[in-house]
Amino acid sequence: MRYLVTTHEKSTWPVNLPITFLNKGCLSVPLSESEIVRDYHVLEPQTDGVGARIEKHEYVTELYASLLNDLTKYLNSVHSTTHAKRYWEIGLGLWLSSFLDATFERWGSIANADFGSEEYATRQFLVNAAEICPPVSTQFVSYSQNSAWNHFVFSNICDTHPRVKTELDPGMANWNYPNLIKPNGQTKSAVLKKLVRQFTQKIGRMNKYVIASTYLPRRSEFRLATGLFSMPVFWQETKINDELFNLDLRNSITFPGSPGSQFEEVVRKIIRQQIPKSFVENYRSTVHALNKSDLPRSPRAIFTSNLHASSDSFTIWAAEKHNGGSAFVIGQHGGLYGQGNPPTRIELHEIGVADKYLTWGWTNGNEHVVAGPALINVGKQSNPNRANRDRILLVTDCTFRYSRRPWSTGALYSQYLDNLFRFVDLLSKSERDALIVRLHHDHDKDDKSHLDQWRDRFPNIEIDPGKRHLDLVRAESRIDICTTIGTSEIESMSNDRPTLIYLDPATHPFRQSVQHVFTVCAVAGILHYSPESLARQISEVWEDIDFWWNREDVKFARDLYCSNFAQEVPSPIQFLRNEIKTATCR
Repeated sequence: MRYLVTTHEKSTWPVNLPITFLNKGCLSVPLSESEIVRDYHVLEPQTDGVGARIEKHEYVTELYASLLNDLTKYLNSVHSTTHAKRYWEIGLGLWLSSFLDATFERWGSIANADFGSEEYATRQFLVNAAEICPPVSTQFVSYSQNSAWNHFVFSNICDTHPRVKTELDPGMANWNYPNLIKPNGQTKSAVLKKLVRQFTQKIGRMNKYVIASTYLPRRSEFRLATGLFSMPVFWQETKINDELFNLDLRNSITFPGSPGSQFEEVVRKIIRQQIPKSFVENYRSTVHALNKSDLPRSPRAIFTSNLHASSDSFTIWAAEKHNGGSAFVIGQHGGLYGQGNPPTRIELHEIGVADKYLTWGWTNGNEHVVAGPALINVGKQSNPNRANRDRILLVTDCTFRYSRRPWSTGALYSQYLDNLFRFVDLLSKSERDALIVRLHHDHDKDDKSHLDQWRDRFPNIEIDPGKRHLDLVRAESRIDICTTIGTSEIESMSNDRPTLIYLDPATHPFRQSVQHVFTVCAVAGILHYSPESLARQISEVWEDIDFWWNREDVKFARDLYCSNFAQEVPSPIQFLRNEIKTATCR
């Protein structure tokens, strides 16, 4: 009998018994000498190709549509309301799709595991349901990286697996429950920001257009709002009494519908415990507080690029206003949109709930999806001066111990980092001396520290841990190397900074609709698919980067890329005003 371990929480590991770790993520904590010599092995991860990932993505997308209908009925029953599906989707759609993705990946890792001929058991420990239910939907990703949350999900999955015997352990695991500390708001800066928010909400009570957290620079956002005879709204969270998690309330209503698969059966079993508190226990008090607030009563349109993904009170308010006829306009707020394959859940969610969706240059054929300006660049001036800059900047991304997508990502993240290590190995000594490795600010939040991994491999290179603004690091750089489909390459390319992009097709596939853009960038030497090609390009251009960057074919590729993903339009503020004024409810 072997014992299956599914998380990195050591107190759940059996002592002096044969152990099988579900994946390497379970071992992302240091092992003591006694633990190293124990009888254990790690299951080989399932590595899906792009086609298989798309199939899983599409399966979850179909299930999402079905469960959203049932979630709508459930919440209307809990709160004695009659809201349409769109109302609940505005607030909970992103959470639901993220929850399904994460749970489906956990399901697949058990269902597709190669257990061989041995018998398996797994220990189940008590998990406090109140501690693993996110207070608000925006905290779900952090909760899904927690060992207690994963143990809860894996335990429910193993209950249905014929090869894994579950054993209820009467002991107590040392759960480190999510503890997302809120700032106390007592600093001078916090008090000043609070006063500004209160003031803008009061004077903006009669706004016909709500302009809030648009991703525009502050001055450009003010110009946009005043051109619509409104004031920008700096969102202030509603003050409510935080109600206790109420399992009896949640279970008092049967979740409607019936499962169409074993996986769906698990989802329907646990979903009532996982709906964020903001939409169950705290929902009614939030609606009441919003109705008493100084927010506009009947805006013609609401425009944001960030608030729908960061504030549940805002999405509840926006859904209420949408019920009354206010158009909901959302602007793109980062990279990867229009490029990644398959699309991210946030891209699909935003397009799905918006009455008008403003991209940074790309389109997808939907009438309400409009190619607009890259909001982060509106009102900014590029600074092409590269005098006295002698560094190579390698911009890296964060990784996650537990997958956020419906497929396993552990091996892909390892491959991503190994590719970067391989690239640095291939650099000459002088190139390596010029290198700055910029870590993501969350590099150690949900996975093993990247700083430790880089230090172990390259003790002498300069590493920026990601705490200072990226522009300060760019000020030292002669050339930027971007290693994901994100925002960094958009900022670099649109500001005329010499830029190389490294994308392994296995870890960062892009969609067919933009193939021509990436092909032109690859021919011009901007885009590279292997560490070897990237290192050769650095060697070839390092002595005279400007000569390469100003070649006609490179300028053409840069302009093509920017026209699709960092578009500039004449009079961008006027463009945005017109699009917001003409938005209507779909």
